[in-house]
Amino acid sequence: MLRLAKSKLGSAVKHPLLREFLGFGSSTLLEQASRVITSLIVAGMVGPLVWGIWYVLNLALRYGSLAHLGSLNGLNRQYALEMGKGNAEEATALLRASFGALLVSVVVASVISILVTLSFGQSEYLTSILLTLVLLVFHQLYGFTTTAYRARIQFRNVSGFQAVIAFVNPAVSLPLTYFFGLNGFIVGQGIGYLVVVAYAFSREPALYRFAFDAVRAKRLIGIGFPIMLVGVLYALFNTVDRWIILQLFGTVELGYYSVAIMALGAAAMLPQIVSQQFYPRMSREWGANRDLKELTRMARTQGLLGLLPTAMVVVAAQLLGPPAIRWLLPEFMPGIPAFRIVMLAPLVNCFGQGYANLLNVTDRQYRYMGVLIAAIAGNALFSYIFALRLGLSGIAWGTVLGFALFAGGLIMVGSRARQK
Repeated sequence: MLRLAKSKLGSAVKHPLLREFLGFGSSTLLEQASRVITSLIVAGMVGPLVWGIWYVLNLALRYGSLAHLGSLNGLNRQYALEMGKGNAEEATALLRASFGALLVSVVVASVISILVTLSFGQSEYLTSILLTLVLLVFHQLYGFTTTAYRARIQFRNVSGFQAVIAFVNPAVSLPLTYFFGLNGFIVGQGIGYLVVVAYAFSREPALYRFAFDAVRAKRLIGIGFPIMLVGVLYALFNTVDRWIILQLFGTVELGYYSVAIMALGAAAMLPQIVSQQFYPRMSREWGANRDLKELTRMARTQGLLGLLPTAMVVVAAQLLGPPAIRWLLPEFMPGIPAFRIVMLAPLVNCFGQGYANLLNVTDRQYRYMGVLIAAIAGNALFSYIFALRLGLSGIAWGTVLGFALFAGGLIMVGSRARQK
């Protein structure tokens, strides 16, 4: 019996997916830890008011990253699906068409950035707004690079890129923030993205060959636009708390609550890591066999694999997070109760993400959107009602309930999907 257990344990450790998870997961956690630590230090440098301004500007970065109209989303799914069909040549053509479409979107985004910035006139944060919109362009290039490698199931390369970001970001951002404040922090992030793109280009210049292929670009957008709309709705769902805080309380309170936002983002990374690993595999499986039962099995497996490491991170955050905030960021202590509550959200979120992948892979994005719309409404309603009585803690409880509604809806809709 002992030998059998050891044999199974040894086989599990040697399993390619687990080894990939350990490498990709550790680099993702390293990057996220680097971002969180850097953000905490910067928050302490600039104070709650300016840090709250950054979280408002960050909304433009989140929503503006969808300027490619879904071409990257289409590539992320369709490349693996075409490889599953054995169409390697078409997969490569789609890769180049996607980069061509991205370049067009970067030019359009740059023009819009200039026009939007000029419309702010003599705003106190005019320079910060302009730099954030330029940062958006760099973020788009980084997004193409990582999407291409994930679609090809080359997570070892993605791990290397994330390790570069983990070291470059604090090394550049912290000194620039010290001398130039918020503007230096924004510039530092942009430099980090450019370093990664340059590193990837030095390793594989062919990745950045592009084609202005209108037919394939249109196809990718047709595939990816519904997936992108899901992303838009998810971005709204994931930022409902910030909008309600701004409406009811103000920028300083958003600065306090930012410790909860950072913690939620960090803990949510683990189920996202597993999701990113499974997504191209599910796409390839769907392209090869069109077996919905197998996708459902993979969706359940994904949820279980994401739960254990997420639970470990949540427990560690509950024990270590509040004392760390009191020690490092005493000005942000009003956000500690919300921090404790919102850390429950990643746990409930684990269960639904596999079914989210299933719905995207099988072109059931509109059902996914229906779940998201209901979750957004529930999140906003719960957060608003609870905030009136409990303040920032009420916002946190509304967020947790919103995530529970989202995960439950995905499970219900995904498990009832039928073979087309």
